[in-house]
Amino acid sequence: MIQYWALIGLSVVSIAWIIQLISTWNGEREIKKWFVFLYMIGVVSLIIDGILAGLNNIAFLNIITLLLSIAVFIRLIKPVQPKKKK
Repeated sequence: MIQYWALIGLSVVSIAWIIQLISTWNGEREIKKWFVFLYMIGVVSLIIDGILAGLNNIAFLNIITLLLSIAVFIRLIKPVQPKKKK
């Protein structure tokens, strides 16, 4: 099962990119929530793979990528309210 974590993770990340690409081809310019969500799931699989394989450096970098993706996802779900002018 260890060897499949990277394959699963990269497959999910690829599906996420296909979703974003299709929406871009359709003229949309925003980042899709599904793209970020699936990307995060793929990165979690890559983190598991890195830990199980003893590749702690790669797992650590993927954790950073996951945290950044979570920040983007939160921003997409809860957009910033514009500041009111005085």
